Amino acid sequence: MITTLVVAVAGVLCLALQGALATFLPRLVVPDVAPLFAIALALQIGGARGLLGAAIVGMAADTLSGAPLGHLTLLNVVCYLGARAANASLELRSRVAQAALAAIWTPLAAGLTLFLAWWGGETARASLRLLQLVAAQTAVAAATAPLVGALVETLVGLTRIDEMGRRGAPVGAPRRSG
Repeated sequence: MITTLVVAVAGVLCLALQGALATFLPRLVVPDVAPLFAIALALQIGGARGLLGAAIVGMAADTLSGAPLGHLTLLNVVCYLGARAANASLELRSRVAQAALAAIWTPLAAGLTLFLAWWGGETARASLRLLQLVAAQTAVAAATAPLVGALVETLVGLTRIDEMGRRGAPVGAPRRSG
């Protein structure tokens, strides 16, 4: 649980950094950090703890961005589940695979956002400006995903004490017969 909390706090701090960068840089070059954390959590932690971390980062993104409460949390959880499902059949922990997952997820998230807006009764339509934003965000997400993955991998490695069993042996270690 310590690992999940440490990674979730790092995600929230990166969201604050994202907000600070957005005041100085154009929106086209500022990455959306929350789904990148969801991908990294799916590949590095997995299970309910990873899902909890993705939901915490999504809720923080909802709160900090002013989006409708639950919107970014839903997107983060769907991103986590998609990355987890893809990782179940393929080994996707490499940096290139993380970049590919981020590049696949970004246009899917834009489509899901348009669908949710339509479902909520808003008039949502794709425009050339939106397509340009999605294309730029896809490139930025693919370039940034390996960095976020390395950060999460480092934090998970530093907090491995959370993975210790009751008897002091790592979970999944071979058992002695006797």
